[in-house]
Amino acid sequence: MRILRQLPFMVTVLFTVVTIVAATEIAVWPPDDAFNLYADIIADPSDPLVMVQVLVDDDIGMELLALEDVPPYYLVAGEGSTYNARIAWNVYWQRETIGFVELVGNVEVFRQDDETAWQGTDLRAVFVEQEGVGFVSDEYTERLALTEPGRYGVMVFVSAIIETEDGAFHEINREAYREVVVLPPVEHSDDIARHAPPIDVNNPVLLTADWWALQQHPCEIVAERGITDGAELCAEINREDAQATLEVAYTLLDWLNEEDNDDLTAMLLHQVGLLMLHTDNPDDAIEALMQAVELYAFTEDTAGLAAALHNMALALYLVEDNPEAERVGRHAVELRASAPDDGGVLYSALQLHVMKDDRDTARATAGILQSRGLPHAAQIIDWLDSDF
Repeated sequence: MRILRQLPFMVTVLFTVVTIVAATEIAVWPPDDAFNLYADIIADPSDPLVMVQVLVDDDIGMELLALEDVPPYYLVAGEGSTYNARIAWNVYWQRETIGFVELVGNVEVFRQDDETAWQGTDLRAVFVEQEGVGFVSDEYTERLALTEPGRYGVMVFVSAIIETEDGAFHEINREAYREVVVLPPVEHSDDIARHAPPIDVNNPVLLTADWWALQQHPCEIVAERGITDGAELCAEINREDAQATLEVAYTLLDWLNEEDNDDLTAMLLHQVGLLMLHTDNPDDAIEALMQAVELYAFTEDTAGLAAALHNMALALYLVEDNPEAERVGRHAVELRASAPDDGGVLYSALQLHVMKDDRDTARATAGILQSRGLPHAAQIIDWLDSDF
């Protein structure tokens, strides 16, 4: 795949254990049975950040298992938007003697345009007495209200003070960082048809992709912008041909290298990601969608960002990275629920239920989407009823 654009992050494969978790406080909305189809998703947020592990044996050590080089966590600003920092402690004592471990720390939150501590709190101290070989775990949650739009940094500082049977004290200090982007509230379209595929899909699971970004074909953009190279391609191609459409999108991206239009670039990268999924290139789709996510966040396009997260979850599922696919899929649901985007949150919940192989809930969700006018809901239901 050609390089689309250099952006300062990439997604890594995540080892999802107990952790710091990010989420939005979300009102019960809409107040009907549809809410029950995704209530469990937003009630149990699962965006992992860090786990503290202390190992006491002949060598004493502590490590923070943290996510690195991943996109920020995204929230929509509002009275209830909250980042929940849950810090989990695991202490492994592998000495046949009595000893003590005290875990302390603090969390600081700052706005990146300020770089001064905006919120700060000491974490609850955890004091562990252990006799002989054993394992002790504990956790603490700090709720951080982030109600104003902006980019925030969350710093977690942890210290382990360890006393061994010989009376010696050992102190180990570690820190972890997480970026949180709080987006301004926006009005979402009620047009549920925007999620439907504008082209025939060759893999039934792609029926659950969010095809919003391809509702405007790249050739329509070419016509609007008067791009000569793209016009020549568009005159020759079948617009139902995904590979040919992909070449048009690349032509537009090459042209945009000379322009300053982040909104259009984000949409084209999103289109490339969808077309890569359609042409059975999920790894390349992930690369394009990662870049689309970053640009959508930069331009504060919450709807585009949620749709790109939705599709990145599907791409991760197709490369069989199921834990990360579920994490990103949950994030899309949480973001759409906090917007709120009624049709979008149900659509992302449908895809997540499919990825978790929960056919009954997926079918119930598809049924509600069908009653609300989703054009391809019947196809999804037929597929769910088949032996795939």
